Amino acid sequence: MAIHEYTLEESSHDIRKWTVTSEKKLTEHELNMIAEDAHMHEYSVEVIRRDSNIIEVSYEGVEYGDDSYVSIYGDTKEEEE
Repeated sequence: MAIHEYTLEESSHDIRKWTVTSEKKLTEHELNMIAEDAHMHEYSVEVIRRDSNIIEVSYEGVEYGDDSYVSIYGDTKEEEE
């Protein structure tokens, strides 16, 4: 008896939003690190001091995607009509 294995993947597009204000211009790397390091709850504000720069990070939460996609991998049986 044959064993059939399938892989199903579901993905959607979620959006997390931060607003960052800084006294000095930041690089993309710095902004990514700030977002990654922030331990925040929805609609919270965190103030970070880096050297002489004061950075305010506002986390506005997550908008969960409702556009999920399903991919199925494997040799499936054809649907019967």
